[in-house]
Amino acid sequence: DKLAFYLAIQQGVGEGHDQYTDDMFTTPDGRMVAVAIRETDTDVWVVDLARNTLTRLTTEAGEDESPVWTPDSKRVTFASSRENGRHTRWKSADGSTAEETLFAAKGHQHLAGWTPDGARLLSEEGVPTGWDFFVGTLQSKKNDPFLENRFSKVGAQVSPDGRWIAYGSNESGHMEIYVYGFAGQGGRFQVSTEGGSEPRWAPDGRTLYYRDADRLLAVPVSTSAAFAAGAPRVLFEGSYTRMGWMQANYDVAPDGKRFLMIRGDAQRLPTSIDVVTNWFEELRGLPAKYRLGLAPRPRPR
Repeated sequence: DKLAFYLAIQQGVGEGHDQYTDDMFTTPDGRMVAVAIRETDTDVWVVDLARNTLTRLTTEAGEDESPVWTPDSKRVTFASSRENGRHTRWKSADGSTAEETLFAAKGHQHLAGWTPDGARLLSEEGVPTGWDFFVGTLQSKKNDPFLENRFSKVGAQVSPDGRWIAYGSNESGHMEIYVYGFAGQGGRFQVSTEGGSEPRWAPDGRTLYYRDADRLLAVPVSTSAAFAAGAPRVLFEGSYTRMGWMQANYDVAPDGKRFLMIRGDAQRLPTSIDVVTNWFEELRGLPAKYRLGLAPRPRPR
């Protein structure tokens, strides 16, 4: 059951934004992708995979990033850092309604995702010890701390049934993948065995994926009653873009067999070759400071 790549986004509608594209999150049906594109301002854009279009969603000055879809796919929720502070906001995916502010954040924020019923939003915020989780509700209009301890916790994602979260933590001394009860049932389980980050659930909740360097691994899991996990296995290896803050920079297609990933510049082929002729004669005519590398060589006019 060899798994195929879903899409290398920079070879499609993302062309020209490849070094800046991250924070990908797909709709449950896999038709739309929300991404952050980092230019002068970081903004949230929406990719329509069927129509091959890329549309800017946020337009205000500042940093709008870490987009996640609401369960009904009607809105995109995102973390926003602007002149008036840090907030969680959302906006209709088709741009038909103005954006709304949901919660205030004290530190730099990354969003992890909504519970399936749309009642709670899991996020992570920068704290003195690293990163901690917070849970916001539309009813309370605020974020409350969740799973606080002295270790850094990053890259969380809520399971499809809403009962568990998968995340990375350095509590063992290096980053590993853990699963924790999110519906009051408790329990914490280590899933990875030799390091890992960027967990993603399969849409059916029966597999947990994560990355370790250039490898993508899969772990069979059971979440129906108590949590149980099998042994990790490597699905494939490849040099695909990762984020320094260890948020998942890929997503899983609805069928669980294809992946949306960003292909890095290292795998792009050159489109032209510059040939320099008579370079030795030209070098001899340069002043000593240029020949010896003591000053940058002047560019020809």
